[in-house]
Amino acid sequence: SRQGEVLSDERTKRIGAYGTTYSWVLTLVLILTFLWLDFLGLASFNLQGTLLVLLFTMLISARIFQWYLFRQGDVA
Repeated sequence: SRQGEVLSDERTKRIGAYGTTYSWVLTLVLILTFLWLDFLGLASFNLQGTLLVLLFTMLISARIFQWYLFRQGDVA
């Protein structure tokens, strides 16, 4: 394998899946927060801005969760 390349095994696949799952949960919480803020009249959002925030939240949080879980060593 190339230097710096992480070999794929069950642990790395599991960590990747957990990191992605945590990212989805965070994104769903953000969607619900946006809905409640709009419903209560506390904020209004345009579609383009909202979609960009959600997209970047999903991408960045997935990498952060995976990085954190790799540093922990494994997931239960």
